[in-house]
Amino acid sequence: MRKAIAGLAVLALLVLGPAAAAAASLSVTPSSVDFGRVPVDSQCQVVNDIPNEFCVTLTLTITNTGTDTLLFGSASACERITHGGTCLTRRAGWGGFTGSTTSTCIFATLAPGDSCTVVLVADPTRRGLIRGLFIMTMSSTTGEAVTVTVPIRVLGV
Repeated sequence: MRKAIAGLAVLALLVLGPAAAAAASLSVTPSSVDFGRVPVDSQCQVVNDIPNEFCVTLTLTITNTGTDTLLFGSASACERITHGGTCLTRRAGWGGFTGSTTSTCIFATLAPGDSCTVVLVADPTRRGLIRGLFIMTMSSTTGEAVTVTVPIRVLGV
């Protein structure tokens, strides 16, 4: 009986082939960020999308793992998601992200297998644990949207 089931599974794989990759798919590394302890009022400034030496930064790498070319849609930073499931700001209590000069994902077009980066900046506005999110959406040339959501933690000290 086991041989018959195994034989059917092999036959199904040969007839159906391997599972197809998703047309629109993204991966992000790292999948979550913990900035640890970061001073409040640290004199961190981002000028022309370039963080100064007082800023604590981390770079996300976002990769197109699908089969379609993807076009940048939006990026946002927030502490809470709105009722519609998005956040609409570039800064939050935990910090934010830089623009297109240093974050290559902003306004990017990614062919299958290509990657881009987003520079996150920890600049807490208050003391204590601050949780938030970085959210980025891209769309395929056929209109299929795909979103990455990265949880963020920073301890303002």
